[in-house]
Amino acid sequence: MRRLFVLCFMFIWCCLGLYPYNQSDKVILKINGNEILLSEYEQYYRNISKISDCSVEDYFYYFLQFKLKVYEAKSRGLDEESGFKKEFGLLSNELSGIDNLNEKQQSGNAVIQVITYKLRQNEVSDKAFAFMQDVYSKIISGEQTERILARDADSRLEQCIYHDTRFLLNEVKDAMSGISVGGCSKPFISPEGVNIVRLLHDESDAHSVLKMAYETLLVAELDKKDDLLTSKASKKDLEEFFKRNRGKYRWEFPHYKGAVIHCKSKKAGSKIRRKLKKLPMELWNEKLNELIRENKVYDSVIEVGLFEIGENEYIDKLAFKCGEYKEMNEFPYTFILGKKLDYMPDNYHDVYDVLIQDYKQECEKLYFQDLERKFRVEKYIDVLKTVNCDGSN
Repeated sequence: MRRLFVLCFMFIWCCLGLYPYNQSDKVILKINGNEILLSEYEQYYRNISKISDCSVEDYFYYFLQFKLKVYEAKSRGLDEESGFKKEFGLLSNELSGIDNLNEKQQSGNAVIQVITYKLRQNEVSDKAFAFMQDVYSKIISGEQTERILARDADSRLEQCIYHDTRFLLNEVKDAMSGISVGGCSKPFISPEGVNIVRLLHDESDAHSVLKMAYETLLVAELDKKDDLLTSKASKKDLEEFFKRNRGKYRWEFPHYKGAVIHCKSKKAGSKIRRKLKKLPMELWNEKLNELIRENKVYDSVIEVGLFEIGENEYIDKLAFKCGEYKEMNEFPYTFILGKKLDYMPDNYHDVYDVLIQDYKQECEKLYFQDLERKFRVEKYIDVLKTVNCDGSN
C-alpha cells in the first residue's frame, strides 16, 4: 500500500510543473477560519481529470469532503498517533528522492508575481516608493492583490507572473532570495521602476507533494476509525430506513419470493412442502439436504431466491400463469413455495444491495453536514468559474 502511495504522489509531483500557476489566486474555501486557495484546488483537479470525467463543479464536493476529513483527523489527534507517524516517516523517506529533482529545478520553476510602478528615465522615485509602500502594507495585511490593483488603478502600475526565473532582473532575483512561499518583498528599485515581488509558489519544492501524501495518509487513518459502510448498520436502522423510503424501491415488474422445487412425484412434493413451509426460507436449502440424507423419498432439486417475472420459466408458469416450462427428466414434478410480491418489496432484504448504497449515502451526507457545522465551512463556489483546466492563461 505504501508503495502505491509513492507512485501516486510521484505522478502528482511530475504533473505540478506542467501547468502555469493561477495568476489571480483566490480563496475557494475557509475551514475553521483557514483559507484554502484556488491554486491548490486546481492542482488536485488537474490530476484527477486525467483519470476521471468529473466536472470542476462536482469535484469541488469531493475536495471539500477530503479536506473536512483532514481537519477531523487532526481534531482527534490521529496525526499524533505512533502508527501514523511511523507510516508517514517511511513514506517521507521514500519520497526524499524528490530532493534530487528539486536541486535540478531550482533555477526555473518558481512562480513569481512582480508588481512594478514604472518610472521614466531619470525620474525621482520618492513618490513611487511611497505609493508602493502603501501597496506593500495592504498586501501583508491580507488584502487580495487584484483588489488593490483594481482600486489603485494607475497607467504606470502593472503586474506580471513569471514561471521561469532564470531570465529575471538581478534585482528581482535578489529580492526573491529573502522570501518564502507566500511571502512578499519590500519595495525595491530596479531599472524598470519600483517593484514588489511575491513568491506565489515553488513548483520545485517537495513540500507540496509531501503535504498531499500527509493528508492522504491521515484521511486513510480516519477511514479506519469511521466505517461509513454497512458494518455499523443495525437491523433496526435498515428496517427504519426501508420504511421511510419504501416507495423508492417499488419494482417495475412483479416478483416472486420463495423457491422452485423439482422432485420425483406429487406425493414427494407434498411431504417436502409440509417440512419446509413452517421454516424461514433461509433454512430451506439446509433442511432439504438434511431430509435427503435421511430418506431418499425427499430426493429433489431446489432453487431459492427472489425471481422477477421473465427470469425463471417455472415461476412464470406456476406463479404468474404465463409461458410454458419443460419438465426435468429425473425430477418430473415441479412446484413452488413462497409468495408473490407483485411490485412492492416485502422487506429491506429484498432490495438489500440497492438499499445499502442509499443508506451509506445518507450516512455520509449527515456525516459531512456535521463536519461542515463543526469546522464552520465557508464556500466560494463562484470562484470555480475561473478554474484553469487546460493550463492556458
